[in-house]
Amino acid sequence: MSVTQKISSLWIVILFNMVFADVLSFMSPGFIAQVTTGVIDGISITPMFLVVAAVFIQIPIAMIYFTRALSPRDSRRCNFAAVGVTIL
Repeated sequence: MSVTQKISSLWIVILFNMVFADVLSFMSPGFIAQVTTGVIDGISITPMFLVVAAVFIQIPIAMIYFTRALSPRDSRRCNFAAVGVTIL
């Protein structure tokens, strides 16, 4: 397996972990009740929050493609930037 395929596979793993963490959080007692109020653990769920969350989940999705499509040098730069944003 090439380095590109390995890195792309890691982005797939990150994406699935993020999605399953969100799905499993719905099983936490009281979570659905908080969602219906629009405030989860003191965080207000606004339209802007939802846009930011949607953009945040797009990073690993886009990186699966970019890791394979870009040149190795550009892919490395893009991956470092995406990792930094994802960690934040």
